[in-house]
Amino acid sequence: MKKVYQTVIDKTIGNCMQATIASLLDLELNVVPNFILEPKNNWFQTMYRFLKDNGYEFNGTLYNIEDSRIRGEYHSSYMEHYNKIINSDNKDNNLERLKNSKGIDGFFYASVYSPRFVNLMDKHLTGHAVIIDSSFNIVHDPNPNYKDIIKYPYADELGYNGVIDVFLIEKKNDEEKIEN
Repeated sequence: MKKVYQTVIDKTIGNCMQATIASLLDLELNVVPNFILEPKNNWFQTMYRFLKDNGYEFNGTLYNIEDSRIRGEYHSSYMEHYNKIINSDNKDNNLERLKNSKGIDGFFYASVYSPRFVNLMDKHLTGHAVIIDSSFNIVHDPNPNYKDIIKYPYADELGYNGVIDVFLIEKKNDEEKIEN
């Protein structure tokens, strides 16, 4: 993993996601799209295509079910829907699923609440992209201002060092690359 740092620190258009993907894929920041700038929230499709084009696959998202209590009732129904999809109705399922995933050299893209921009009064809480290992330890934060951070917002309430969700991204094996 190459530690790449974000260059834009902003509540709505920061590039922590771009820097995190660049770090995981050992790429320079300028060759990775700034996904958050995609029109009409097309960031996921752009990220998915970028990963695929670079020999990686997206295998789903693990959601921290404790997050629904932080976000309130509206988010609770949203989380219940996703928990059913991934069959993750308890903490042990997430931990086990993460430990069984290879990730990228044992590292994973994850989201936490932004230490600088979190505000429970906001309708949409601001997330921040980081890299974790299979034990939910944060091993790289792309924001250079957070290099010495000890605890992320709501870490005690959420568990998992404050991780909200984890993208399961893995390198395709050579046989899959040939087929695609």
